[in-house]
Amino acid sequence: MGDPFGNAPVRVNASYTGRYTHLWASLTQNRAPTTTLTFLDGNDVSVSTIFGPTWQYDGVLSDIFILSRDDVYFSAHSQVLRHISANQFEGRLPAHVLDEYGMPTDNNGPVIMALPEESATVNAVLHVIYGLAFDVQSIGFDVALAAVGAMKKYWISLHTYMAPRTALFDLFMRQAPYNALEVFSVAAENELEALAVATSPFMIRFRPEDIPDEFAAR
Repeated sequence: MGDPFGNAPVRVNASYTGRYTHLWASLTQNRAPTTTLTFLDGNDVSVSTIFGPTWQYDGVLSDIFILSRDDVYFSAHSQVLRHISANQFEGRLPAHVLDEYGMPTDNNGPVIMALPEESATVNAVLHVIYGLAFDVQSIGFDVALAAVGAMKKYWISLHTYMAPRTALFDLFMRQAPYNALEVFSVAAENELEALAVATSPFMIRFRPEDIPDEFAAR
């Protein structure tokens, strides 16, 4: 496959019928947020239970896989990814996945874009960009912070996806009573005025001398 964390897209062998990708012989549901995908050659891979091979957006099947650092595959839509990432995921996103007839540009199989983020972070970012509700219990604050960092890295607009009444804004607001300094710092350093204002009441208990240097610098 080549270096999965380089800039060149990686591809795996698979058969195609029209726009449908036939990758598996069986799907085994687990309790974890991944599913075991068994290739016809007997090899198993871990696939997101939500963003799996049959994941559709506006009735359209996915045309690209995202591979996380911990080897979990996520199905996505190249046009969506291209629209939301101003730097095309630091150049990792291939220019063309489907041709003008909606067919794969490479008959060897689906395109895989490998990212250096862990699967929990990739999962959170995909929830954000597809507008899916968060399971607050399963997406911790550390994962939310990592997702924000990844979005900044890939030039995904925080002003759009952390605006009031968005899932990510609500997740941070739920954390504000417990992690006010961190939430306020994220708001301040990214010029998210609404989040900063909403977090301000939880900052009253802090005196300037009580704020650690790492937060003051941010």
